[in-house]
Amino acid sequence: METASVEGVVRPVLETERRAMRRALWRRRRHLHHLKQRIFAYGAVLFGVLWGLTIVASRDSVVVVTIFWLVVGSALTLWSYFSAKTDLTRQVTRFEEPWVRNEVNEVRVQSMEMVEFEEEEDEGACYAFQLDSGRILLISGQGYYPSARFPNTDFSLARFYDNNGICIEELIHKRGHKLKPSRIVPAKVKSALFIPGHLEMIEGKISEVEGLMIGTQALETTKHV
Repeated sequence: METASVEGVVRPVLETERRAMRRALWRRRRHLHHLKQRIFAYGAVLFGVLWGLTIVASRDSVVVVTIFWLVVGSALTLWSYFSAKTDLTRQVTRFEEPWVRNEVNEVRVQSMEMVEFEEEEDEGACYAFQLDSGRILLISGQGYYPSARFPNTDFSLARFYDNNGICIEELIHKRGHKLKPSRIVPAKVKSALFIPGHLEMIEGKISEVEGLMIGTQALETTKHV
């Protein structure tokens, strides 16, 4: 491959992507279906233990303690249930929206040179890919840890957005071959750098990437795909 580039397009959802999104949607629907049982079971155990400890430690009558924990426990359990139900219902709806639109945003990356940044804590993997345009593309996050075929010389990120323009899922399609880093930047060095966000670009050569990320000068040249 002679080119090194990044290209973004909007296209219909592929069948393989539909299967992956169907599994993700099924997991959320399953969590929503079993939410009531889980919340009320946890609530019964938690407040049952607190009731027992209160009986042992308190001089109040069993009736008073029981009424107290029935009221408090029921109120908190119901609040937890309806709060979690609202969040999960919203997640299910958001995952259904790309299906209705039959739309996915694909970002295709082709590169023959890459630098890897060591993970500092738990922020995920981080790579800088050299592009022919004289720019450097950053890929980072929990979903990009090295695998048998990633990082790759030619890969795409299939990004699914809800109706508010928020990315809710991202799948990786690998077309090229495994790309090894030209070097690995130690976590100690990385901690002193300004690292652009996922899918952001800076001007420059990959051989000088650390210098390009020192201080605020990286902020001035950062662009998003």
